[in-house]
Amino acid sequence: MARAAAYLRYSSDKQREASLEDQLRNIREFVKRRGDTLDDVFIFRDSALSGQTIAGRAGLEALMQTVCKSPSPVDYVVVDDMSRLSRDLGDTFTLFKQLQFDGVDIFGASDGYSSEGKMAKVNLGMRALMNDMFIEDLREKTHRGQKGQALLGRSTGGRLFGYRSVPASGNEDDGKRRVVHEGEAEIVRKMYLMAAEGKTLQAIVRELVKMGAPSPDPGKRPDRRRGWSVSSARAVLVNPHYKGEVVWNTRRFEKNPKTGKRGPKMRPPEEWVIRKEPDLAIITPELFDAVRRNFDERAKQYGRGPDGKMKGHARGGTRSPALLSSLVKCGVCGGAMALIGGKKNPNTGEAYRQYQCAFAKRHGGAECANKLTISKKKLEQAVTAELVRLLLNDEAIAYFENEFRKAFAEEADRLASGTKKAELEKALNDEKVKIENLLGFIETGASQAVAGRLREAEDRAVKLKAEIETMTVAANQWETPPTKAIRNELLRLRDNLTGDDPASAKPMLKALVGELKLYPEKLTDAAEPAVKSVEEKKKTVKSEKTPRKEKSRATWGFRVVGSLFLENILVPVAENQVCPPDVAGAGFEPATFGL
Repeated sequence: MARAAAYLRYSSDKQREASLEDQLRNIREFVKRRGDTLDDVFIFRDSALSGQTIAGRAGLEALMQTVCKSPSPVDYVVVDDMSRLSRDLGDTFTLFKQLQFDGVDIFGASDGYSSEGKMAKVNLGMRALMNDMFIEDLREKTHRGQKGQALLGRSTGGRLFGYRSVPASGNEDDGKRRVVHEGEAEIVRKMYLMAAEGKTLQAIVRELVKMGAPSPDPGKRPDRRRGWSVSSARAVLVNPHYKGEVVWNTRRFEKNPKTGKRGPKMRPPEEWVIRKEPDLAIITPELFDAVRRNFDERAKQYGRGPDGKMKGHARGGTRSPALLSSLVKCGVCGGAMALIGGKKNPNTGEAYRQYQCAFAKRHGGAECANKLTISKKKLEQAVTAELVRLLLNDEAIAYFENEFRKAFAEEADRLASGTKKAELEKALNDEKVKIENLLGFIETGASQAVAGRLREAEDRAVKLKAEIETMTVAANQWETPPTKAIRNELLRLRDNLTGDDPASAKPMLKALVGELKLYPEKLTDAAEPAVKSVEEKKKTVKSEKTPRKEKSRATWGFRVVGSLFLENILVPVAENQVCPPDVAGAGFEPATFGL
């Protein structure tokens, strides 16, 4: 009885969640007809995610990590139809090769696809090509329809602050048109006036938060926050739509073949659709141009240069050299903790830098009320000291020694059983087949590129053959490194973490802690100092040569929690900082850490 795994996917939030249950029912019936088993632990799902790319599909990634092992826990994977796996031609073949390499077949319950047989690749190629062509055809038809709407002066979709979409006529097929929303339009006018006066984007955002101005609707995107930010304010202040000039089709989105992620690329200006819509103007063209000139002047001084680095800054770099930058997050809102400050100690020349929640800093508390700050130096010392404590102790060294012993024993067993040799021989046979195929292409008059691929295949075959012939290492020669060597390696790790080169230590630190979340926590709560009369104060001064210092109302700290190899630690912050009572400890749930 064979073991099966299932993968389910539906494309967008406009489809039904029940679509997954329909797919699962078909797959269960398919497995049952074959007389095999499908355990719930091997059922993987992706909801409201497109099949145009495999990037960002957690269910698919979990499937491949689970089944692509040697030996694999399952014998085959079932999808309702091959388009559920991917609609991209290249991604489909990539997934197919990974599964085939680990001896896992793939079947389509509804479309009848099977990876068994000589024609499996041809059949897969035809189906993948059809799925790919379907996406391209759908994209072209959608774009053609949007262009028609744009030429008619109608809405092509999406939200735009300051406007609302209403039916263009009584006929739904006529689409929608935009109209000015006067309440939001007034906010837009104030923003342009502030920008024309020379106010920075951060100053404009603070003013908007202070006046309680409504913000752009983030829609259904979970990665976008409700509230004004520098980026959302800039998006308003550079959009010509607000001066009555509607520009459409300036960009297209394409998938990067290296990362699998879609990103924008500018279209040539001759493809842009530009219409004058004076009825949609919220500001005058003169005011828009004045704001644009201010931005252009700042860009010359502070913008990004041809080398990708920022102008007008001492470092001119694109990334912070701080050890914990990009790793520390606010435990209240989940946003990044930003470095603030920069004044230098006149005696040492060292800058006073602190971490604070970026949303609390930039949005005036509208997005996050966590305004506590913590010294950069103190936080770095606390985190590295805790890691050193965890790594350099007898229990940790015993743990690492045991893990090394297990890893070396597994490698020795693999060598003794001939598994590795069999893997190399299979890889060598695959290279020989490639060489034969490439020779056939060359005989028909192929290009130099094919000849280059042949040389590469021949080089790989030579290396594999040499590795097989020299594989004489016996299992008993694989010895676990001595405890002293393990300790020395951990000491080297400590020196890197506490050294003067944070750029090289940061990747190592990220591998150890993952992400650090900082949760505000009250440490002590002293009583308020008693209010004394003038006479009592005079008596106190006379009776005490040195008056006592009044105690702070409360002392606060940050609970630092790592997502990987770090127990939660408590780091005090500077005195006299106050945090709202409903923020302290928000979202923090103690977890069990350790080796």
